[in-house]
Amino acid sequence: VGGALDTETLMKPEFQNAMWLSLLLYIPLSAVFWHAPALVHWHGVPAIKSLFFSTVACLQNWRAFLMFGVLWTFIFLGTTLVILLLSGLLGDGDFAASALLPAMLMLAAMFFASTYYSFRDCFTSDTHYA
Repeated sequence: VGGALDTETLMKPEFQNAMWLSLLLYIPLSAVFWHAPALVHWHGVPAIKSLFFSTVACLQNWRAFLMFGVLWTFIFLGTTLVILLLSGLLGDGDFAASALLPAMLMLAAMFFASTYYSFRDCFTSDTHYA
């Protein structure tokens, strides 16, 4: 049942194997579902076809999606680092605890808003955007 993760649990080979397996499964599954909801909603594509088209779009544009993921990883890690450094400079551990959640929520909103542009670039041929 849910509990705190300690160093002993993190170092167990079973935990590490499960972590790597989940990461390896997450990447292809995210490609399958990346554009599917937008295709169903905005273009009326049936669900199974939208899963296929989403996968093909992600595979055709894998370099762009790799860069997209790397940049967002750096943005999230950089923001966390800045908050933790500020907390250390201020000598106030409560600052980090109170600032991390709003910062991560803001970045999550920015990340999900940016996925619209990846959809638009993969599925619209219109050069003039509204």
